[in-house]
Order: sequence, then structure tokens, then C-alpha cells
Amino acid sequence: TSTQTLTVSARPTLLSAITRDLNSNGSIDTLVLTFSENINGGTSSPTTGAGFTLTAPYQIAFGNVVGAVLTFTLVESGLPDTDATPAITYDPTVGNLADLNDALETSFTGPLTPTDSAAPVVISTSFVDSDGDGRLNQAIFTFSEALAAGEEDIADWALIDANGTTNLLSGLTTANLSISGTTLTIALADTSGTAGSARYRYNPNLTGSDLRDAANNNVPVQTNNS
Repeated sequence: TSTQTLTVSARPTLLSAITRDLNSNGSIDTLVLTFSENINGGTSSPTTGAGFTLTAPYQIAFGNVVGAVLTFTLVESGLPDTDATPAITYDPTVGNLADLNDALETSFTGPLTPTDSAAPVVISTSFVDSDGDGRLNQAIFTFSEALAAGEEDIADWALIDANGTTNLLSGLTTANLSISGTTLTIALADTSGTAGSARYRYNPNLTGSDLRDAANNNVPVQTNNS
């Protein structure tokens, strides 16, 4: 008699899913799925999203595989939505996602809500001369999602008047900054400069409070000084 050994391989499982806003325009554009083993990148599920469904209105444009990581590029909503976490499901009767070595299809079907890994970014600015005296009273920055409260730090900011020389933050403190939902407002001294659009730079110094969202994604460097 002979003895035969039967090896039973495990199906690939989905370990994690995260969102990204790779072009930093305020709309999520990427969904990154990490599986328990390397995935076959040559079938229609990883290349076109066949079998995968996202919560409306989000859709998969195309994808690619590197090892065990499947990255889907999404059709952007065109709206500020870096806090969006569209649930993902997979239908194995439609898709053909399988591992690289044994051609075993994934055991994942979902739904699974991905982790928010997209940082807030500035989507609009408003420089206000509310009393009409020819000098700015406020600088208002609107972000792609709500900011965590209490993370203001004037040391992270630079704000130069439209005249190119006046430091509009001179003499101000963190108390002049306030966060409310998706906006951060800087109350200015209204004693110098012009009413023109200022040049700003937000550069987190990582030593105190830094702007972030509820998921602890820190706001990266933001500027209109290009």
C-alpha cells in the first residue's frame, strides 16, 4: 500500500480595506484591499472590479495587484468626501478573484466598511473685509471634511497679505484660530495690509496640536503659494 498526502490550501481572506485621496483634491479616489496571500492580478475582478460593489454612488474604475494588495481606483464623486467609507461587497458568482498559487477564490463576500485613511484638505478659502475698511478681518479655510475640535495651533500657519510683505499673523495667538465643523477661521487684527486675497501656508510642526479628522488623519501641508 502507498500513503498519499493531501494538502488543503486556505482561501485568501481580506485582512483590511482603506480609503485614500491620492491626488489630494478632497474626493476619495482609491480603495486599497490587503489579502492574506498573493492575488492573481490577471483576471477581471482585480483589473475591472468584476463582482465587487460599493455603496452608491461610488464605483470602481479599474484596479491593479501588487502581491497581496489589490488597489482599486475609484470614480470620484466630485464632492468633498474624504470622510467617506463606502462599504464593499463581493459576489463570487460574478467575480473571479483568486490567489496566485492555487487558483482558490477568495472567501470574502462582505459587506465590509473600509477604514478612513484619507486626510482632510483645503477645498476653498475666503478672505473677508467685513467692515469695508480696506483690510482683512478674517481668513476662512473650508476643508473636505469636519476637523477634530481643539487642534488649532498658530505656529503651523503663515499668512502673507496680497501686498506680498505684510505678515497678517503678527501679534496673533492660537486664540485667534477657531474650528467649527469643516471650517477653520483666523480672526485677524484688521490693522494692516489690504483687502486682497492673502497667500497662506499650513505646515504642521508635529510638536503640538495639528489639524486632523476624527479618524486621526493629519492634514498635510496646504498652500496657495504655488
